[in-house]
Amino acid sequence: MSFVHICLILATGVAAGFLDTVGGGGSLLTMPMLIFLGLPSADANGDMGRPNPPLPRPAVQRHLGLV
Repeated sequence: MSFVHICLILATGVAAGFLDTVGGGGSLLTMPMLIFLGLPSADANGDMGRPNPPLPRPAVQRHLGLV
């Protein structure tokens, strides 16, 4: 990965983070950039396959006595 690619990913990540904080939709920047840089579209959209945990993690950890 070249220095230019790293700079593009970093700049896109900062812009997407700002967009997500203000109103959402940061993936409208990140997914096309990752595809442009050569990542397959299924991998660029990889966060869609991860389910959310059914219970909040701090509550589960407290229940199990880990905290």
